[in-house]
Amino acid sequence: MSNKVKNNRVLDLMIQVIGVLVNLEIIYILFNLTQYSSFSSNIFLIVNGVGLLILVLIDLAIIFAIRMKSKKMDIVILVVFVFFVFFSSVTVYLVNKVNQGVDNIIVDNVQTETVYGVFITYKSTTIKDVKDIDGKTFGVISSEEFLEGNPLAKAELDKNNITVKYKEYENYNDLYLGLLAGEIDAAAMPDDFYDLFIVNEGYEEYLDETSIIYNYQAKVEVTNESDTNFDVTKNPFTVLIMGNDGRLSDTLIVATFNPYSFKATLTSIARDSYVPIDCYTNNASDKITHARVISRQCTINTVQNLLDIKIDFFAEVNFNGVVEIVDAMGGLLIDSPITFVGQSSDSERGHFTVWVPEGKNYLNGEQTLAFARERKLMPGGDFQRQLNQQQVISQLINQMLSTKDINILLSVLDAASSNIKTNMSLEQMMSLFNYSLSSMKNNYVDSEKIIDIQGSRITGYGSTNYNEAMELPLWIYRLYKGAIEDNRNFIINNLKYDYEPEIPADIQFSINWWTQRPVVYLEEYDEEKIHDVIPDIMPNMLSTNDGTWTLERATSWANSRNITLKVNRIEVGSPLYSDSYVHNQIVSQSEKYGRKTSKITNLTIGVIKKVLDCSNYDNRVYDECQDIVEDFVWNTTLDDLGEIRTWASQNNVTLQYTWITSDDSIYDASKAGKVYAQDPMAYTKIPADRVIRLQVFDYPFVELPKVDWTEAQIDEFARKLVNSLEQITYIRKYDGTKNEGTVLKVEPVYHERYAESKKFRTVDKLTLTLSTKVEPTLTIPNFVGTTVVDLQSWLDINGLKPSITKVEEVSEVNDGKIISISPSISNTSTYTKSTFPTSLTITVGKKADSVPATP
Repeated sequence: MSNKVKNNRVLDLMIQVIGVLVNLEIIYILFNLTQYSSFSSNIFLIVNGVGLLILVLIDLAIIFAIRMKSKKMDIVILVVFVFFVFFSSVTVYLVNKVNQGVDNIIVDNVQTETVYGVFITYKSTTIKDVKDIDGKTFGVISSEEFLEGNPLAKAELDKNNITVKYKEYENYNDLYLGLLAGEIDAAAMPDDFYDLFIVNEGYEEYLDETSIIYNYQAKVEVTNESDTNFDVTKNPFTVLIMGNDGRLSDTLIVATFNPYSFKATLTSIARDSYVPIDCYTNNASDKITHARVISRQCTINTVQNLLDIKIDFFAEVNFNGVVEIVDAMGGLLIDSPITFVGQSSDSERGHFTVWVPEGKNYLNGEQTLAFARERKLMPGGDFQRQLNQQQVISQLINQMLSTKDINILLSVLDAASSNIKTNMSLEQMMSLFNYSLSSMKNNYVDSEKIIDIQGSRITGYGSTNYNEAMELPLWIYRLYKGAIEDNRNFIINNLKYDYEPEIPADIQFSINWWTQRPVVYLEEYDEEKIHDVIPDIMPNMLSTNDGTWTLERATSWANSRNITLKVNRIEVGSPLYSDSYVHNQIVSQSEKYGRKTSKITNLTIGVIKKVLDCSNYDNRVYDECQDIVEDFVWNTTLDDLGEIRTWASQNNVTLQYTWITSDDSIYDASKAGKVYAQDPMAYTKIPADRVIRLQVFDYPFVELPKVDWTEAQIDEFARKLVNSLEQITYIRKYDGTKNEGTVLKVEPVYHERYAESKKFRTVDKLTLTLSTKVEPTLTIPNFVGTTVVDLQSWLDINGLKPSITKVEEVSEVNDGKIISISPSISNTSTYTKSTFPTSLTITVGKKADSVPATP
């Protein structure tokens, strides 16, 4: 056999082998694509036709190669076959990837899941291992639907040959409370029990004292109810959307879709809603978020019972799924009412590192998740969060429908495969997707307008019930019966075939939502609110939810309850100290939050004590900066001696002075009247004797004026005084022999400290008698009616010696009294000593002479 024949046979064999491989791959592809036929029958027929045509051509090429015996033709056919092998292999890879993603998303009616459980104790010193439980009282759940709380836990005990006395509880919360109350020695719990309870205020300190003594895992079969024959393109349906944080349903939204009207509703249920739980014994009430800890079906049944509707499908998304799906889509257009920094997707709490801007922006996965989770910073609290979650869902739907990039769709599928679970079949999803795209095409509308989405929410009110075992008030959210009924009608309306938008009576609109239709809700209903009577309890003084607890506030609280308060100072260096705390903030308390105050007689609190700057008046509210010595040293706000004395009087303080005079070496005249030093120091506590000692710069000594000083000398002296106008009293005295203003007499008033040494200071007072050449006028009284003696006395006093002529005139009335003076001097002010008359004629009255009797 020639080499040419051998080579042709080898090429023919290779063509046949590769051709068979291509045939198998194309048949595999066509077979797997069959399950996606409902997406589009036309596309399916075209793909199958092309596939079958390729199969025929490949088979004809194999036959042609064998018969032609042409090496060149064989090589051409071989190259084409290699290309088809590569193309079909890539297609097989993509089909397998899509199938795997879809299989991960869609759950079967019976599904195998891995369940993780733990055994826990509380403050136990004797139980350190599972073997130590033997013979003890062990807490379980009465219902076998609580897998980790009953059947699996019991199986683990049997496997370890451990015999216990069982005590049953209705739910995990009651089971944990029984453990805390000492009713049982250990308890069966799901492994994420910490996340289950940490959301309740006051639980953290108990959880910190709770120990896991045993871990286990088990595979169980979970039954999921679904109807794969349900035609989603012809019948309105409901979907329960569950957003999970661990095994808690952090988000619950009942969605409905009407394929006839293309109208959808999204009804939010608050995660803390206190409702009857389907899988609890006697449907006992609890927070609806706890139902998912038991099972997915428990949550679905609980929602069905609450709204009296049938849930056709569920879609369960964990938080990481939101991040990955949004990132796969290249971001999501979200309208945030505020700018804030939110929680990241990190499994540990407290990672607030995600910045979300206000307004419409394309957000990445982390930002979108933070937006959907944020509650405390939102203006509407939990209700605003519900609106935000509805907005995220609406945008996801719209953007998915508008996406035509196969790579983006594959990325979204890859992200969804490990983060989303649903019981909607592949055929149902493909039919719905194709139906939506066809409607968009037929009606010439974009994705944002094809589906009319209307949101609603079930409102309620906050309430509290008191747990005696834990001595804790537990916050719950009770739903209004009217809100449940209104939202049920709202949902039912959209499930009607002839649906028309219909808002229940008295419902109001929330216009602060960004979608075309606002959310409908009624904030309050005219119903009797159910509130348990909460006893007077120990507050959580470490919390700042209702304001910072300070020593002053705690003292007032304790005094009003006759509780003796003991304060431990928490200073720099203490493990509890932090600069972020304010002075007097409480950072520890001996009695736990929630305990009845009737059981408390003494309370010890740890109080932050900072080194305070008492010169800062903001700190004067604290005891440490009250009843303190002010800063009196010169150049301060309180350096005037008058003001210092006023302060001392107001604060019952005695001031003792040491005076620094101008004779001392340290004297500074510019600081006269100011404090040089003080004891105690400024901003320290006033001493017990309430005496403060001051060293004060006295006013400088100055030379007193002397007799015969001139006016110029007096002016120079006055300029040295602090306030000469108030300190000097001038007296003018006539002296014709002296120059005007010459000092005739000096009368100083010495301070008592210098009375003996006769030192005069620039602040002391004095009286100066100065000469004047202006003779003063005489003030002459009215002498008419007075006696000559009175006139003579006034003349003597004023040094006047006029000659006096006395004339008598009979006047019975003015006997002995002056009747007139000539020249007249009475009541005039025009005479001086030199111009006063040198002679005066005085008329004096007398009685008439007696007439002798006739003999």
